[in-house]
Amino acid sequence: MGQLSVMFSNVDVEFEGGLWANWPPAPGIVKLIVRWIVFPLNSKLVKFGSCDKYGKLKPLYAVPVEESK
Repeated sequence: MGQLSVMFSNVDVEFEGGLWANWPPAPGIVKLIVRWIVFPLNSKLVKFGSCDKYGKLKPLYAVPVEESK
């Protein structure tokens, strides 16, 4: 199940104008279970993903933020 949550945490639904918003082609109940049950169980893994559980980009965990002058 850990691999499934990592895969979902790297799917950007806004990429190319939302062209991939319905990827992966899974039933809604599967996406619901992954977002609300599997993500919290694998929080140590998904913090390294590029997106949150809704597919929106988030700041990367291990990349330092540059301060602007």
